[in-house]
Amino acid sequence: MEKGTSIILVTHYTDTIRHMCERAALIWNSRLEGIGESNTVVTEYLRLLQVREHSQIARTPEATVEDGSQEKKALITGVSFLDGNGTASQDFTTGSPIRVRIDYEVLTKLREPVFAVHFYSDRQLATAFISRPSDVRCQELRGSGTMELSVDQMHLPAGTYTVSVVIAEQVEFNHVDWHNQIYFLRVHSSERSLGRLSLPHGWQHKQRPTDTENQRPDLSV
Repeated sequence: MEKGTSIILVTHYTDTIRHMCERAALIWNSRLEGIGESNTVVTEYLRLLQVREHSQIARTPEATVEDGSQEKKALITGVSFLDGNGTASQDFTTGSPIRVRIDYEVLTKLREPVFAVHFYSDRQLATAFISRPSDVRCQELRGSGTMELSVDQMHLPAGTYTVSVVIAEQVEFNHVDWHNQIYFLRVHSSERSLGRLSLPHGWQHKQRPTDTENQRPDLSV
């Protein structure tokens, strides 16, 4: 690029901003909220998205679904991300362990429950985890409880991810409660990684005997 040339990029794709821009401006509800280093601006943008989505959930009547046609069977009451030490965090290293803890409350009995966690990068699905019937200890859920997803090595490329959490019924995978991309976390490159992705690997060395070693006389008795 020639010296003195500037390019203005307008986008909602946060990873594009992180990778292509040194500085960014945040416009929210037609107002300029701030200008600064791109990672800082993207983090603030995701925080505002999370606040807005949480406020929308808080305004939704708990006893009804969106169309108000029937009782809501269960609620997601909390979601947290835990590192390998069990500490809550939103920053992880590619290849490191992660646990997603989902707190829930069942308002009426929930038959054949299913839990799902979806990770998105730039609004594109990066990976998803869906529980099996055998992962839930009972066929019907009642009261409140916790469901936890454990991933020993989360091999996501470095970047910022939004996360959706779903409670559903196995029958036709009917969504009971769905928090759509209102959580976010950051994944950083591993120190040993030379690219965006760190894959589990190991090295094994075997040395072949030299010709001289093969020609040595056997002196054993």
